[in-house]
Amino acid sequence: MNGLTSILLGIAATLLTIFLTPRLQHSFWKDQRREELRLAAINKMNKLLAEFIVISYEMVGKGGYKPNREFFVAFEETYAEIKALFADVTIQEFKKVEVMIGPNLGPQGGSVNDFVKARDAAFRALYREVGLIK
Repeated sequence: MNGLTSILLGIAATLLTIFLTPRLQHSFWKDQRREELRLAAINKMNKLLAEFIVISYEMVGKGGYKPNREFFVAFEETYAEIKALFADVTIQEFKKVEVMIGPNLGPQGGSVNDFVKARDAAFRALYREVGLIK
């Protein structure tokens, strides 16, 4: 009887392992892939906003910076990724940056420094959600 119980437990453990291992691996893979996508979106947005800031500083006193169509297309593509990958609370922080970029003006309703502060707060929120900062 004791030997039969051991055999049945061994078979049950083997079947459980066969059944659960692929599902657990897939779950871990999905989580890892989501974090990779989040970090890629953050990096793309960081490059876009760095470009915006540099050109805005260069254009101070010259009528302001008016981003071109390509900038807005890239910004909207990346912003859509961020909206899909992050929680609404984090997106609310990022919206403060979005409203400072307009098709006809550079930073609206503030200085380039105000824009940099809003950008920094948005990135802190994004990185906090990814778990890289507290």
